[in-house]
Amino acid sequence: MKNLLLLVVSLFCFSSVNGQLWIGFTSTVDVISPCDSSSTITVFKDWDVYQTINDQWDAPVDSSRCFGVEKEVISSNLLLSDLDYNRPLFIRAKFSPIQLLPNTLYRFNMIGGDPFWDDFPIDYGTSCSNSVCTGFLVGMEIPNESGTGDTLRWYPMNQTPENNGLFQFCFLSENFGGLLKYLIIQFKFKEELPAGSKLNLGYSSVVEFTLANNLVVPNPLVVTEDFFDGTSYNATLGDLLGVGYIDNYLFVYSDSTYPSSQNLSYYDVHIDPNKSEPQDINIFGDEYSSVVFQPYVSIRGGFVDGDTQRHNLNLITNGMTFCMNQLTDLVFDDGTSFIYNYGDIHFGSYNACFMFRKGSRLKIGDGATFNYGNYGLGILAMFPDSKLEFGEDATLIVDGRMMLMGYPEAPEKELHIELKPGQKLVFSERSRLMRVPWANAPVHLNVHMLGGELDDSNLRPEDRELIRRIYPEVKGSLKDNLAVSPNPNSGTFEVRITANEPGQAGFQLFTLDGKAAGAPIQIALEKGINPIPLSWSVAPGVYLLRVNTGKDIATKKILVQ
Repeated sequence: MKNLLLLVVSLFCFSSVNGQLWIGFTSTVDVISPCDSSSTITVFKDWDVYQTINDQWDAPVDSSRCFGVEKEVISSNLLLSDLDYNRPLFIRAKFSPIQLLPNTLYRFNMIGGDPFWDDFPIDYGTSCSNSVCTGFLVGMEIPNESGTGDTLRWYPMNQTPENNGLFQFCFLSENFGGLLKYLIIQFKFKEELPAGSKLNLGYSSVVEFTLANNLVVPNPLVVTEDFFDGTSYNATLGDLLGVGYIDNYLFVYSDSTYPSSQNLSYYDVHIDPNKSEPQDINIFGDEYSSVVFQPYVSIRGGFVDGDTQRHNLNLITNGMTFCMNQLTDLVFDDGTSFIYNYGDIHFGSYNACFMFRKGSRLKIGDGATFNYGNYGLGILAMFPDSKLEFGEDATLIVDGRMMLMGYPEAPEKELHIELKPGQKLVFSERSRLMRVPWANAPVHLNVHMLGGELDDSNLRPEDRELIRRIYPEVKGSLKDNLAVSPNPNSGTFEVRITANEPGQAGFQLFTLDGKAAGAPIQIALEKGINPIPLSWSVAPGVYLLRVNTGKDIATKKILVQ
């Protein structure tokens, strides 16, 4: 009989293991299951396993569903014969509230057993209650803004397993610590499970990382003249902080105000000695390390000497992981850029967001493919006066929500991007393109089709209506809208044709005396710029390339070396 999951549940204790503090939950006790008193069954004393009548974890329990547990030697099997697969299954840890240390990274673990997760129809989407289908619901009690009491802040964390079957997510406690009050694991299945399916229950854990593996980044960050190459300042986080390998760089809220979207706390990156003209500061993410931001924490360049203008800060990821598991808005303001070359931006929260405001920039580096979001999680918020740029052969795949942030007071402002040959913007089947609902501004995504590719086929019809394709103006004859590169060449080259409507084009290579050199080629044309690779195996010499669209004919002289 297949076991669906291995959940590891440690004894409730505080003990040091490999330099880490492990916090677990009480192990099983032998009782007779109320579901079947004739069997030798074990249930969890400090776990509640249940389904509810309206799919909310704290709603009335569906009493018609009963989940018995049979004990094995080192684990227990949760019987799923009564499971309603149309509803989420909740596994709630029952424990006394745990006091969290301020500015400390915690990790929740849930380990998958054999067979692996892909063998079962688990739903990892965002259409379920709390925007979580499979993942965690974590309740933290923190001081309220008035300072007169406490508030319960919920962090819904969608999760997919790693290759070894491990479910885990990192959580950075806030600067006032708080209490961990609720830990709920939620599962949702896309279809009915086979008869006799079981969850194999072992243990689950909470890990508090030590500072040996993590570093709270000081504010401000200072870049010295040692990192100036004559053109720009270039350093990794490890270089700036004078440290070796660090697992996680922690960016914490350092202002005296209460953390909120109205009260952002910024890390300023200063130059020492400062300069009177804006400088480019390139901060590179260390490979194999992660950065974790508390809610409402961002980063920007420091002030130019004697001015209110700021230095230009480029945060460049070369393999670094950004852990966006909390309700995090990472805001990029005027003069600040995020440049993606490679690495992982892990979105565990439905509303975790990269927001690009006036004068900021998101750039996908040359040859890079940026998968933004995962399983519908994550928001890419773009203001009309921000920039979204593509390097050569760069691709952006939106797998979350792209939010257009319009200005009601300036409705004429629009977001414009360019797609040149080799550049792609792709919306996945889980993506959305939306206007920010509270702005009530008619902003669009204006895509200048300059030979690149825009795939919006997976978007809803109402989302596609927010896209405007803008094509270059076609003037003159076919010859005026035809270019060959490179020329001279080896017989392999690219032709670019700008067309004002879809159609067909035929290509034929001729010698100067009019003889055909190689087979003709027929290519479909799209509206706009069409980059068309062509290749003929011919002897070196001068040739004529004839292009025929059915409406016009043009020739170009080609030199093959």
